[in-house]
Amino acid sequence: RSLLFTAIGHSVAQAFGGKRLSFYENGVVSHNLPISPQVVGTMATRTTHPQSITLLNRLLALISPDGTKVSNPYQWMTKTEVIERIAQFSGQDMIAKAVSCTHVREQTAAKTHCGRCSQCLDRRFAILAAGLEAHDPEDFYSTDVLLGIRADDQYKTLAVEWTRHAIDLREIDDKAFLGKFGTETSRVLQGHTPSPKEEIFGLMIGMHRRHGVAVHKVMMQAVALQQAALVDHQLQPSCLLRLWISDPGSNVADLPSIQHPQAVVATEAIGETEVILDPAGPWTARFSLIGSKPVVVVDGLARVSGAPAQVAHQLKEFWFDDVANGRTPKDHHFVLLYTLPKAAPTKETAKQSVRRCRKALSDAYELVFGYKPAQPLLIESGGKLGYRIDPLTKVIDFTNPR
Repeated sequence: RSLLFTAIGHSVAQAFGGKRLSFYENGVVSHNLPISPQVVGTMATRTTHPQSITLLNRLLALISPDGTKVSNPYQWMTKTEVIERIAQFSGQDMIAKAVSCTHVREQTAAKTHCGRCSQCLDRRFAILAAGLEAHDPEDFYSTDVLLGIRADDQYKTLAVEWTRHAIDLREIDDKAFLGKFGTETSRVLQGHTPSPKEEIFGLMIGMHRRHGVAVHKVMMQAVALQQAALVDHQLQPSCLLRLWISDPGSNVADLPSIQHPQAVVATEAIGETEVILDPAGPWTARFSLIGSKPVVVVDGLARVSGAPAQVAHQLKEFWFDDVANGRTPKDHHFVLLYTLPKAAPTKETAKQSVRRCRKALSDAYELVFGYKPAQPLLIESGGKLGYRIDPLTKVIDFTNPR
């Protein structure tokens, strides 16, 4: 979509001698941090992500070196701040005419928004935080965002996890943020090269914290307005406010994992002047299953799932056996792939699993540090002896707690 809009905008700009092509999107949506492993693809688009815009500008420079450049003037603003700017320039009466909902096929003249998708959550919370709800009537929403019935488990999950994600950002510290969103942070930094990393990280985390403050403010206001209904149990059990207050996450169906990399816990704190992880390790690897799909997360780098994680999952058992028997790192066993029948149906596919796992981690490492690792990460090779999990890696196994 952004490529199509860029092509059209570039053509018009070239025709009229314009040098600037602007995409107007708030930074929270542009970054689209993964809100929860339970929510699939809801916020996975990257149409106005800083890295996307950088790549678009690189493409345009090849087409016309002195031509149009793409920018996002709202890249460091939250949705609430965008709404406030609308009011600042006396445009609040136009809010009711604007449509944010993704479920366009459900729209009617009276109900222009579903009230269930993430865009409706973004819009309604921002408008309430800005105090402009008079210009966004509740009647426009098929489902009231805070108080409406959510019959579908998917939308219960989305509402609760979206709210939890935002409120958790409100007071998150630098280390926790980088740990939870290490891969996403590195992508944003790459989209702002050569600006100082500490400056960009400060803008990034500050914006997401302000977003969290705005969502928390709306929930506090809702509780104050609905306190009698809450005490008297008059609210619908499936409405967002009731779900959140009663027990966040309860009555919410488990859904498959988001399909893009996400680090879980960082290995290093953020320095005074630099956003940095230790390129030499040691690393922490977390093994888990999403349904029957194997998942490995290397802290601060990336998540590897599915077939590329198969061999690593099998090798971890030998890592635990070596540790349990008190073997030193240099004495950890190498394992021949043909002895791992569960890892892959053939020796070649097992080797492919190792290659793909290493490549995913190598690509993430290069994205974070700017160069390839000196040696393969996580899975070591002993030549004819086979493979093993790097003995210096800290392994945490959620598939079989020990």
